[in-house]
Amino acid sequence: MAVLDDSLPTQMDEAGAQLDDVEIAFKGERPDAFLSACRETRPHVIVVNVDLFESEPDPARVIAKLKEETGAELVIALYSFLRRRDLEALAEHGRPMRGPVSLARLRTQMLSVIVKHVLGGPSGARPEKPPAVEPGPARFSKPQLARLMEISSVVDCECPNHLAEIVASLGAFEAYAKNCENKSPKDAEVHADLALFTAQARAIMESALQRIVEHERIVI
Repeated sequence: MAVLDDSLPTQMDEAGAQLDDVEIAFKGERPDAFLSACRETRPHVIVVNVDLFESEPDPARVIAKLKEETGAELVIALYSFLRRRDLEALAEHGRPMRGPVSLARLRTQMLSVIVKHVLGGPSGARPEKPPAVEPGPARFSKPQLARLMEISSVVDCECPNHLAEIVASLGAFEAYAKNCENKSPKDAEVHADLALFTAQARAIMESALQRIVEHERIVI
């Protein structure tokens, strides 16, 4: 990952543990140094604050050019304020995010790329196939998960809240992987694996959530 921003480098120095499994090719606020590092390292993800290009009136053109020059799989475009038409144009070339942004939110946006490369391994070799077992449909509805995210526990414990968030996030990513764009049979195969792995993780965490719901006698 390469980061061109005036805030994130400091955040990464202070709380970079959230990105421990991500190789950082560059972090700084100089566009020339950023481009030089990207040409040399070819990062899979670039994070670019379009506000740093004050002399360029068209942020979408900036992102399109950087995407072409770096060959990045994912371009996250940070901005402070943009007109609606500029934001819509920006979304055609990258993933817009209003800044400032936390490292946790940034990691969430990168999740699909992180998982793809973890599963593929450093050499791009395919991992072992997940067992051909269907995890089954979701046990908890969205309204039930929403209630569990906010419910107060009978003890000083927020496990139901955190588990509900995890289950909801896994369910959302499972759906995302199933509907992700495929440009080749290889893409379709990878996305099918991602969806199945995530569904299995979702089923495991649903069991954990069910356990604590029953233990605390929570009515949902």
